[in-house]
Amino acid sequence: MVEITMHLDATKLRTDIEHMVEVKGMKQRHYLVPKPGSRTKVTRYTDKESVSARSFIVGLPADPKWDPRLIADSLRRIQLELGPPTHVHGLYVIGIGFFSTIAVEDKDEPMYRIASWTGVDRIFRFSDEFRRAFDRWGPLRPNWSVDLDGYVQSDPTFIVE
Repeated sequence: MVEITMHLDATKLRTDIEHMVEVKGMKQRHYLVPKPGSRTKVTRYTDKESVSARSFIVGLPADPKWDPRLIADSLRRIQLELGPPTHVHGLYVIGIGFFSTIAVEDKDEPMYRIASWTGVDRIFRFSDEFRRAFDRWGPLRPNWSVDLDGYVQSDPTFIVE
């Protein structure tokens, strides 16, 4: 999951993270599976024991001189205030740095610690973390597809015939 923001500051960062909370809470995966003997029909399958989606925010800073320590502090504070299932895996502030929330293995470790890269390696760190996010989702089985209606059901705005 990626939120892209054109005018990022601490207030917008909070709004972006709040938008992600509901999706982060989803731990079921929904699939469409071909129905045997049919060329067009499918059945629905739900995997109830999955991990939640990884989440990233990419944005242009409202202030190009936004201090990296303030960005990291804001990211940590917002996540602490919102609590689980909030977990922003990566925040890339263009021209400033990449900020990653450190995973917690032990319940005694502090939550939402932020690692920050502000040097020339910041885009490399972001792209590596983003690429690894896809590793958490195994490959689809042959002929299966993701059932988006299993997550959000809505009717088309209109149909042209």
